[in-house]
Amino acid sequence: MNLKKKIPIYLIAAVFLIPICSRAQSSPVYSEIDPSRDPINQALEAHGLTRQTCAFPIISSASSNERSLECPAYRYLFHNPFQIPYVMGHIEYNFECYRDNLLRTMIFMAGRIGAGVARGYFTTPLADLEKRLDEAKPEERIKIALNEIYASAGKSLSDEETTKVLDAVKNVPQIVQTEAARLLITSAQAVHWQRKAIEKAVKSDYKNLLDNIPRRLTPPMRPEDRIPTISEEWEREAQSDLRPLLNLIDLSALISGAQDLMSSLEQTRAVFASEPVAEKFHAEFDTPIGLVVLNGIGENNKYQANVNYLLIMDFGGDDEYSGGGANRSAAEPVSILLDFDGNDSYKQVSAPFATAFGAGTLGYGFLFDFAGNDKYISLQMTQGCGFFGVGWLVDFEGDDVYECIRFGQGMAHAGLGLLYDRSGNDVYYCYNSAQGCGRTLGCGMLVDEAGNDEYIANDSDIRFSSAQDRRHNRSEAQGVGMGERADEKDGHSLPGGIGILMDKQGNDKYTAAIFAQGMSFWNGLGFLIDSGGDDQYSGVWYVQGVGVHGGIGALCDRDGNDSYTATLHAAQGVGHDSSIGIFIDEKGDDVYQSPRLSLGCANENSIALFLDMQGNDRYNLSSTEALGRAQFSKFGTMREDQLNVGIFIDAGGNDEYPTVKGRQNSLWVQQPSQGIKLKSELGAGIDGDFERVDLPLRPLTKKPPNVDW
Repeated sequence: MNLKKKIPIYLIAAVFLIPICSRAQSSPVYSEIDPSRDPINQALEAHGLTRQTCAFPIISSASSNERSLECPAYRYLFHNPFQIPYVMGHIEYNFECYRDNLLRTMIFMAGRIGAGVARGYFTTPLADLEKRLDEAKPEERIKIALNEIYASAGKSLSDEETTKVLDAVKNVPQIVQTEAARLLITSAQAVHWQRKAIEKAVKSDYKNLLDNIPRRLTPPMRPEDRIPTISEEWEREAQSDLRPLLNLIDLSALISGAQDLMSSLEQTRAVFASEPVAEKFHAEFDTPIGLVVLNGIGENNKYQANVNYLLIMDFGGDDEYSGGGANRSAAEPVSILLDFDGNDSYKQVSAPFATAFGAGTLGYGFLFDFAGNDKYISLQMTQGCGFFGVGWLVDFEGDDVYECIRFGQGMAHAGLGLLYDRSGNDVYYCYNSAQGCGRTLGCGMLVDEAGNDEYIANDSDIRFSSAQDRRHNRSEAQGVGMGERADEKDGHSLPGGIGILMDKQGNDKYTAAIFAQGMSFWNGLGFLIDSGGDDQYSGVWYVQGVGVHGGIGALCDRDGNDSYTATLHAAQGVGHDSSIGIFIDEKGDDVYQSPRLSLGCANENSIALFLDMQGNDRYNLSSTEALGRAQFSKFGTMREDQLNVGIFIDAGGNDEYPTVKGRQNSLWVQQPSQGIKLKSELGAGIDGDFERVDLPLRPLTKKPPNVDW
């Protein structure tokens, strides 16, 4: 791979630059604490605030002017910042309650983007189709499903085609035929929902946008380069071209089809869990909406790129996949890949950047891999990506490797994207827009349940140069909600979606550059939740619980002796420009390497909270603009007396502050820089061994056993 010659100096775009104030910093005033009282209230009271008054007023404006495209929870949390950890706890608990019910997880994710559809929640929407299959003779079930598939494409199944298909599957076990029929008949139903979802776009002047979205998002590239260099300007223009689809695609209808598919996939999964397949067989046949391939045990099979696979069911062998489990366009709406055993290779690196392996683009892509140590390598729109669609990748077992460039590993833009890994020591590698990334109207989640995992957003090969520092990539990864800033363009900025990275167990490593690790930009929501283990977090700028330009970003680490490193600016509980940033570490002896604007620092009318609840911690800082500070530079404007609150709290343990102002068992309060007290300079820090911290981090009650709600 040929890299361009490094630029000898780096430029920082003024539009993104954090103001650097040259005025002298006054020393804070120190006072005693009351260990019997909640430290959050004590810090707020130092400036005459309460939890009710430490909130943006309802009339205040965040950055986006397209409120109809915001996530439903955004406005509530923007005006109720102390509810953010509680909501994160509910997200985590919901996943725990329904870890074996992926349909309920999909319903939950759909609700996060305002798609109020819950098919299968109270009723069985496919009951009539299921009844037809159940009542039919086993050998007739494939035929019934095929009739539905052909009808969905506006065609009739001929006797000749019927005979050809039935002959192809004659050696396939009846249980496999039945489950294939179930998935095919549901796919036909999903096509109905997909057509309904895109109907308005098809009838509009923007019909051409439905053609080959992956190609539209692939920049020109030199033949000798494996990876393109993608500027922010090019990417903004490319995504701006697709903007009309946001108001033309019916996401509720689209997700209705996805929920039907998930309901059938769950049934198929349960059937084969109780009755494993142990026969050798091979069958394949074409349909109007894609190829069907059924393979038994005993063979290492190869699946080609540039084939429109409707359904792959592979029951054994170390297989090589160059395609499958991802629909490629609106004309090819469904692709399902089920691999039941083997150490498999999923690799698709051909140009143009085609969808692959659990990606939905104007349709549906599902990949379930049930066993084996697998490797997933692909470029973009992959590994749990919904781009105007629904894309899921679920890996149930094994030590796995996931690699992509961007738009993958739990990423969504106007849709749902989930990468769910149930076990094993896994490695996740990307450059940009991945690992729990939600763009406009998208809910992107990466969930890893167990193992010592590594999350990497490349910062050595600079292909996504950041405006903050051209020497680093803009990662936009590891629990981020990313909007589109257009105030310097046409003024039609777009809000971010919701991006979530959740790791349940293990000693994990998180590495990224700029925009990462529980971070949000432009009216989005970005959450990183790590439930246990001795973890390492490393980043550069806008990382580790940061909100920027109206964003709400939060990081919560539940347990373990952790290390947090940020090298340049703005990290570890920071809000910048009408934003909210929250950082919470519940337990463990932690070490912080912190830059300017960190550890509970609000900048330009924001709210920032840093909370380390227990443990003997060490804070190594490179600047005094940290540890509970409200930084402000826009004096002489109406923003000078608008809320800007930075709070630092260490609630337990013997802590070290070797470089700057923090003190054990003390409260320190920021002093005015202009000789008068302004709402824009409300910073405070507090350290002590407190009896309690009144901040709900989890649901207040538990779901009753054997109750579904």
